[in-house]
Amino acid sequence: MWVVRHDWHTGVVLRRADVPAGRWPEHADLVAGSSPAYLEVGWGERAFYQAPEGTSGLALRAALGRRESVLHVAGLDAPPEALFPPDRVLRVPVSPAGLNDLADFLAAAHARDAAGAAIALGPGLYGRSRFYLGREPYALPETCNTWTGRALRAAGLAIDAEAAWTAGGLMRRARAALTERR
Repeated sequence: MWVVRHDWHTGVVLRRADVPAGRWPEHADLVAGSSPAYLEVGWGERAFYQAPEGTSGLALRAALGRRESVLHVAGLDAPPEALFPPDRVLRVPVSPAGLNDLADFLAAAHARDAAGAAIALGPGLYGRSRFYLGREPYALPETCNTWTGRALRAAGLAIDAEAAWTAGGLMRRARAALTERR
């Protein structure tokens, strides 16, 4: 898997073929009729993340109070190293058990309707992507970056996710955890 950084935001990328069967069924929604090799998943405050352009007003609103969250799932045709600058991508080796746990984490992040289906909110920000309603509310100190840290921890990386409020902080902590792992 990989961690990718988009300015203030981070997310995780995994190979679609590595998603264990039955563990995160929503990943197949995005790929119906197409076959992206990779899936990028991010989480954040609904109004800010779905806005065509983030503003300081939306950021302030997101920071104050408890707000709905969303997941952004995007299909990528190439590995992250081919799409993003090298300093914005971190490859994280993951065991099969870690992939199972990561897929379970991603599936559990979705809010569900009465029938148990994830609640799709419409097209995402770019390419083949879609927004889904998140299960947990967005409320500081939980940010997109602490959520990414929790995804990494679910995949087996010993990281202090709760201390990773910023994108830079998350990337530093993930690199340090990988160094300690070796």
